This record gives sequence, structure tokens and C-alpha cells, in this order.
Amino acid sequence: MKKPEKYGFIDALESFTESYLPLEKGSSERTIKSYKTTYGLFIDYIYDVKGVASGSISFEQLDFTLITSFLQWLQDTRKCSASTRNQRLAALNSFATYAQNVCLEAVFFYNALRKIPSKKTEHGVKSTFTYEETQLLLNIPNDTKEIGKRDKVLLSTVYGTGARCAETCNLRVKNFQFKKDGGANVDIIRGKGKKSRTVIISEPCAKLIKDYIRYRHIANQPEAFLFKSQTHEHMSVSAIEEVYKKYIAMLKNQYPDKFLYSDYTPHTMRRTVATHMLEAGIDIEVIRTFLGHTSIITTEIYAAVSQARVDKELKHWAEKWFLQSGELPHEECNRPSFLR
Repeated sequence: MKKPEKYGFIDALESFTESYLPLEKGSSERTIKSYKTTYGLFIDYIYDVKGVASGSISFEQLDFTLITSFLQWLQDTRKCSASTRNQRLAALNSFATYAQNVCLEAVFFYNALRKIPSKKTEHGVKSTFTYEETQLLLNIPNDTKEIGKRDKVLLSTVYGTGARCAETCNLRVKNFQFKKDGGANVDIIRGKGKKSRTVIISEPCAKLIKDYIRYRHIANQPEAFLFKSQTHEHMSVSAIEEVYKKYIAMLKNQYPDKFLYSDYTPHTMRRTVATHMLEAGIDIEVIRTFLGHTSIITTEIYAAVSQARVDKELKHWAEKWFLQSGELPHEECNRPSFLR
């Protein structure tokens, strides 16, 4: 009687990604894409350092040294953060847990992974949106519907003014002075009715707000709040938080390679405004005044965020466009078809 074929690494990986994750575990499309990215990188690395093609990989080759060197390569060569490195490790652990139940040889791989701890992540760098992510967020609301129209103006107003969440809630019609050149001055109110600062917004943002005021028929109601919820004329902070939560969840699902932070809040947009202004070369004292910071020290925190983003983008650009050691990148066809 012919013995059944050995259930090897690639067989187990295909079964895990194509059947177990979507059908049995019910994982989201985004999670599956993220896992597949990890396994593709792992296979690429094995090919690069060991010269082993994907179809020849065995579980016995996946020892502690190989796995830890792969994780180190992610950080040193691909410049992944400790958080991303931990996500890749979690994806490998998930597969190993499955594989050791369907293939005896996978126990070796499973045990090696159990010895590798997650790395401590840095808590200093807070979430911000890239330019592309900002545009995606500003354009995702469906402005053919009333709620979507409000949300589009809301998100654009926060980006245009750099207002805090509570300050955005307190914006009234009387706080906008639209100019003949198309822009507008906006009085940002903080605390108990005290005018904290006046900021200038651009023509596109001003037009969006002016059109929205006309849409709501409140142009002649100076005390009317610009934004209202479905139940109250004065929108609350928690309602704005829900707006961000809804759209970030939608964008994370649509763009699994973007929106990679886990702590997006309305304040993320405020940090983003500061970061983009810094990267545009605007003086930090001007940004301090624009954002209404009492101390320049608070604004300088954003300078560190901005430099971190610049460093990351430059490294990514260098890796993408400049070949190292004169070597050509290997063809991606080494990856099995289900990971492409």
C-alpha cells in the first residue's frame, strides 16, 4: 500500500492560510493579508540566507537561530519597529500552533518559537497620519448623505484648524469670519467661553465649512453650533470619538498596509497637523501659537515625532531605490502562489 505524502511546511502553510484562517477561525481579510505578508517575508529570508527555495523548506530547518536572525533582519534591514517585529512573531506563533497539530515535525518549529519573547515597545512615539492616510480619512465619508456630509466637514475642520476635540464641539457659526479671498478666520474657543486664539484656514476648507453652514440653514443663527449629533444640537466629545473610530476601522480593513497604529483618536489629527507643519518647514513658535500650546516644550514633542517619521520615510526610500552590495533582488516567484 502506498504511503500518504508527507504533510510538509508549504502544505501546512497553505492549509492554514487558505482554509483554517478564513473558514474555521473566521479571521478578517486584513488579518489574513498581514499574516501572508509575514510568511512571504520569512520565505524570502530563508531563500536569501540559506539558499533554500520555498518548496524545499522543512520544519527541521526552522530552528531557534534561524527564527531569531529573521526577526533581527526585520529590524536591522527592513527597519521594522519593535511593534511590527512582535506582530510578525505572533503570526509565526499562530501558524506553528496550528502546524504542530497536523504535522509531527512542526513540533520542533513550535518549541523554538516558544523560547522567543516579544520585545518591549517604545511608548514615546504617538500615532500620526501620513499625508496619504490623511487624504484617505478626509475623503472616506459619504457626503451624499447627511451624516457623511457632517463627518467630512468635521474631519476637514479639525485638520484645517488643529483644534482640540472639545474646541471642535464648541465651534459656533459666529466663530467663522469668511474673507473675500476665500479663506476664513476662525476663533477657537477654549474653556468657559474664553477666546483662546484665532487661526486662518485655507480657501478649500473655508468653502467646505461655508457650504455646510448654508446646507444646514444656520447662516443667520450666530449662536448655532456648527456640528450636531443625531440627538443633540451640540455635538459631544464622545460622539466625535465615535466618528474617528468608525472611519479608522473602515480604512484599516480597506488598506491593511496603512493605518498601522493601534491608538488612533481625535487627538491623532491634531498631532498630524503639527507634524505636517513641521515637515513643511514652518517655525515651531508659529506652530505653538496655532495649536494654542502654553509652552513651547509641548510643541517640541511633535518635533521628535516628525523627525522619527522623516527617518523612517528616508530609510524606506533608500531601501526601495538603492540596491545594496550591487546585488539584484531575487524574484518574488520563489514564494508559493497562495502568498503572492
